[in-house]
Amino acid sequence: MVEVRLMGDDPDRVRETAALISRILGASDEVVLGDQKQVPNKRGPGLRIFLEVIPARTDGRPAYVSAERTDQASSPARRANGRGPVPSRPRLALPPGSQ
Repeated sequence: MVEVRLMGDDPDRVRETAALISRILGASDEVVLGDQKQVPNKRGPGLRIFLEVIPARTDGRPAYVSAERTDQASSPARRANGRGPVPSRPRLALPPGSQ
């Protein structure tokens, strides 16, 4: 994945520039625009915008595919240290008188 990063101290100007670049790249047959993310600057009032740019495919196949799982398979429980599945054992009853 390739991203183009736009950043500046004036958030409105960054958004305006991102919209302009998005229109230009969107009109091109050479690339496909993917996701766009806006992130506030870590220091100061500015803004960063990331544009995902994907090379266009020339063989007629889709350039970008998104898939989600449809079955409800769940992974087995893992130990806290990540070293394998939790061994199954019967639950122990509480001692008499405790609640």
